Amino acid sequence: MASVPAQVSTEGGGLATAALCAAVIDDDPHRVRRLVAILETRAGVEPADADLIVLGFDRLGREERDEIARRREDVPGTPLLIVVEQADSKTARDALAAGADALVLNDEAGTSLGPAAQAALAGQISLPHSFGDGFRRPKLSRREKQVLSLVVMGLLNAEIAAKLHVTESTVKSHLTSCFAKLGVRTRSEATALILDPEGGLGLGVLAISTTDDDDDD
Repeated sequence: MASVPAQVSTEGGGLATAALCAAVIDDDPHRVRRLVAILETRAGVEPADADLIVLGFDRLGREERDEIARRREDVPGTPLLIVVEQADSKTARDALAAGADALVLNDEAGTSLGPAAQAALAGQISLPHSFGDGFRRPKLSRREKQVLSLVVMGLLNAEIAAKLHVTESTVKSHLTSCFAKLGVRTRSEATALILDPEGGLGLGVLAISTTDDDDDD
């Protein structure tokens, strides 16, 4: 276990440094040693109950999300920090939904692990800056919202084109733009992102009416 420093308020209003211990858990022994070494450079090592749990993964698939959820259930009050080799805004959202409090890319651990640990210990969510756009409400044009609405309803491109009185190639163009803004790759991923009852964008990003009141084709 590696301890990381944190500042806590004393009754007199001053600041004191408390030794906080992090349990680093990873199947890759080389990554464990590296992460522990990064934490050790910011404080000493103390064998104590963990104040922070660091989980290392190669990727964030279903198995890894299940592991995060199990850890969250086992230690509901302990921050979980994920270090992963590969991730994007969608898999980061999935990790947060599973119970993670912070996520660091392994390549950025040297500079980001310490601050992310401090943020998690302070009760803050921490993610790589590059994932920011994937967590903001996407800015969709009215036509893009209309196309997405019909995708969520299960219509195919040809049916959407007929409904909106546009060409099928125009529908494909709008879908390509929508997918890029949502950070997804398929119709099913877009639908899941919108309709997910816990972390979804909600129906507010759609425009159910197919009446076009602007000139955006």
